[in-house]
Amino acid sequence: MPPCNADRQERAKYHALVAFRNQIPNHFQISNFRFFLKAALIVSAGVALALLTRPRPAGDDGKIIAQLSQLFPNQLTAVIERDGDTRIVLAERADPSLTASQPLLLSLRRGGELIRVLSFSGRVVRLQLDGKEVSLETLLTGGGRVIVSGDQFFWSHENPGKLLGYNIQAQPLIAKL
Repeated sequence: MPPCNADRQERAKYHALVAFRNQIPNHFQISNFRFFLKAALIVSAGVALALLTRPRPAGDDGKIIAQLSQLFPNQLTAVIERDGDTRIVLAERADPSLTASQPLLLSLRRGGELIRVLSFSGRVVRLQLDGKEVSLETLLTGGGRVIVSGDQFFWSHENPGKLLGYNIQAQPLIAKL
């Protein structure tokens, strides 16, 4: 047998690897492809979810309420965002008296909890706060300020107050309805 040199050893390793690779069953290659396809789909879904749940600029609130008003004409009462959940509140049936008025944003914050209510001037929105149902009505004044009132409760920029420990902020939204 001739002596083995380094060049021959490298060529032998190369040919052995090529032969071994050709021996891999097709189902193994297909299962690898399926694995990578599934992984790519999971990553894509995660990216899409992250984009959908990221905080939106304030201008998007007006667009959201305008689009929902078009989907549910004379029926949309409010959009309530709380603990990552979004709830659309509709009247039981379309009512011409619920024509879209000035959209408003009402924010209630206590500690790390934030409740955002997209509604309209003159609408009554019912919320569960500390296990109690609270009815709040938001009104836009002629001066462009917002008033929030409820049972034995009144809030305005000039008369700020808390409701069951929640700090309140309210503002009109710019939207083309």
